[in-house]
This record gives sequence, structure tokens and C-alpha cells, in this order.
Amino acid sequence: MVRRHPHVFAGVTVRDNEELLRNWEQMKAEEKRAGVEGGREEDSSLLDGVSARVPALMESHQLTTKAARVGFDWQRVEEVFDKLHEEIDELRAAIRERREAGAEGEAEQQRVREELGDLLFAVTNIARHLAVEPEAALKLTNRKFRRRFRHIERRLRARGRELGAATLEEMEGLWQEAKSESGDG
Repeated sequence: MVRRHPHVFAGVTVRDNEELLRNWEQMKAEEKRAGVEGGREEDSSLLDGVSARVPALMESHQLTTKAARVGFDWQRVEEVFDKLHEEIDELRAAIRERREAGAEGEAEQQRVREELGDLLFAVTNIARHLAVEPEAALKLTNRKFRRRFRHIERRLRARGRELGAATLEEMEGLWQEAKSESGDG
């Protein structure tokens, strides 16, 4: 379907919303370059408009959204899952290296932190490909976790048990009970 957006692009015809967004980003980049003083155009970036002050999950979503608008993106979500698996393997390797280095391995700890960040970044890309706002998805899961954990606490209290004295198996059983009772996956 071809749509005309005369108010945005002065009559430019675009095939879909993705092309519309790409054209918008290019137009904004050209405006920005035209407004740059002192020849510092080479320092500007399409990503300059993404604030580093927003939560990191939101920032990564916005960064990848902007990059995708100009074609820097995976074609299919399956490719992002492949990247996710690659990042999991890299994180596991970094964890092994940290374990082998022992408590003195600050460089290894930094690598673990970076690989974990890469993993979260890949997850953000999956969310974007599925048209899911990752911040909202994580909030939903946080609420679900709170409900289920409260269930564990209530059931243990009803049994006269302290949370810290319960076994992992006992808590897992109550977790599964909460999960089946709530029906929220």
C-alpha cells in the first residue's frame, strides 16, 4: 500500500511506515548536518538524539530502533536469536575465565559485565523485532515475580515456617503452585 505524507515530506511517496521512518531520520540527519557549525559534521551521529540518561534498557531499545530505521538491523528475529545464543556462549566463557582467575581477576569481572550487557542488548533487539517495549515487558515480569514470591511467603507463614529456613525445593514447589493458580505463565 502506498501512502502519501505531504505534510512531512512535501509530497514524497513512501511504501510503508518503515520507509517513512527511514526518510524522517535521513531528513533530520541532513537538517542537523546543515546546522552544524565549524565543520564538526563528522562528529555528529544519528544516535545523538538518544539520551544516555534514560534507563539502560530503554536506551538500548531506542539506539537499535534508530539504527534499524536506516537499515542496520537483522532481517528476521531468528537471526537475533542466533546472536542471543552466541552471547550466552560468550558469557559462559567469561564466567569460566573469571572462576579460573579467582578473586584477583578484575579484568575477567569486567569481561563478565560486558558480556552480560551484550546479552541484554540482544534481548532488547528481540523485543524490538517482536514490537514489544522491553521496559514494559520487564515491569510485567517484575509484578509477576512479586505476586509469586508473596505466595511463597504467605504459604510458608501458614505452615509456621520462616522464609530463610525453607529449602529451595520447598520454595520451588510453592512457586510452581503460585504459577499454576495464577495462570499467568
